Amino acid sequence: MSDAELADLKRLVLRLTGIALGDAKRPLLVMRLADRLAHHRLGSFAEYLELIEREGADGPEIGAMIHRVTTHKTDFFREPHHFDYLNDVVLPAALANGCRKPRIWCAAASTGEEPYSLAMVLAGFARRHAGVRPNLLATDIDAKVIETAERGVYGVERMAGVPSSLWQPHVDMGKGKYTGQVRMSPALREMISFRTLNLTDDSWPIEAGFDAIFCRNVLIYFDPETREQIVARLKAMLKPGGWLMLGHAETLQRQSVHFERCRPTIYRLADTSPAAADNQHAGTNERRWPGDPALQRVEIVVGDVHASETPTQVRTLLGSCVSVALWDDVSGIGGMNHFLVPGMSDDGPPGRFGGHALDLLLAQLAELGARPRRLRAKIFGGARTLRSDMGVGEENIAFARSYLEGAGIPIVSERCGGDAALEVYFQTHDGRAFCRRRYGTFAPAGEVRPPRIEFPVLPGSGPRPAQR
Repeated sequence: MSDAELADLKRLVLRLTGIALGDAKRPLLVMRLADRLAHHRLGSFAEYLELIEREGADGPEIGAMIHRVTTHKTDFFREPHHFDYLNDVVLPAALANGCRKPRIWCAAASTGEEPYSLAMVLAGFARRHAGVRPNLLATDIDAKVIETAERGVYGVERMAGVPSSLWQPHVDMGKGKYTGQVRMSPALREMISFRTLNLTDDSWPIEAGFDAIFCRNVLIYFDPETREQIVARLKAMLKPGGWLMLGHAETLQRQSVHFERCRPTIYRLADTSPAAADNQHAGTNERRWPGDPALQRVEIVVGDVHASETPTQVRTLLGSCVSVALWDDVSGIGGMNHFLVPGMSDDGPPGRFGGHALDLLLAQLAELGARPRRLRAKIFGGARTLRSDMGVGEENIAFARSYLEGAGIPIVSERCGGDAALEVYFQTHDGRAFCRRRYGTFAPAGEVRPPRIEFPVLPGSGPRPAQR
């Protein structure tokens, strides 16, 4: 492929797909398109480009070319924290706002692994909440990979590394000549609408109002101007307060002013509706974050551990789970975790288990420069929010106290127990914490206990202990 042929092919791909190919892609393009030249018995890439131009935008070769120059790398439950966030934050927020038909868009579906992973999460949530009927749209520029996705048949090896409890309830195992294959269940396939869509097209034949859009690992292939245009249009497709999930190498640029960064690669659209004027965030009954609005803000869910050396406000919502907040007043380094059950376990993400969660938090703080002997602690959560009294909350609280005592870290204050969920905002640099009680599971039938309006500040640290 000559320099001139490469330049012409790059211009064609950019015009058709918006993808900006670099010169380093030359060997890959030669390898991927060589069979198309052989198929048409062409002697050069210049002749191949002439063929595409003759056929026009609706010609059959356009699809074959796009299939070969686009990247289709994907896996089931790739970047799993996004799926946890969908289950633990996005869907409960929609339900709290009275939405029983949450709409999710997977904007780079590829061969289907990502939308089917999303559908498994949605199906599990719907099974636990009567009357919830999610809707999932899955699109991709490549019609060939959409055909593969619609079939929903995969080698069982594609599930390697994914806990069987996540996928086995949602697939039919192949038998006989189909042994070693799985097919997505009819219920899962019916939940998803597959379409071919070019994100750079002038218009998208899609109705707006999505609760969340997953546009992961696709923006990196566009030039900066195209990225900005696509994100602006994705923003317009979200509900006020809706979420945008990006890939691990992608960030928002100018459009970031319209979004709140909840976690790395997870952004929430600001709610500018009239209802938001009363400091209400759509879908969650959350009020404005308390404290200094200039602070960096991070939201954590079960299994997360977050530490920071810069002033940060960490938010979480706790039921029977417990969060332990630690900070070093001298260095201004602090952090918080959110764990599910007390003991140590090697099954699942370490942060979900108390022993690992506290070990991880201490390790992160030490790495940032906090001094273990200067650390102080606050404990939150452990409410009796489960319908059956399993005592999980009490065990979590007892474990946290015991661990901190063994580590020689003084507990300054607690906000634990009760029968209602607790919303916590912890400031890593000074140890201040704002708490708000949410309604509890044990409210009488037909009664909804509204969250408290105020943000009580947890009791202060008191005199600073002598340095040791």
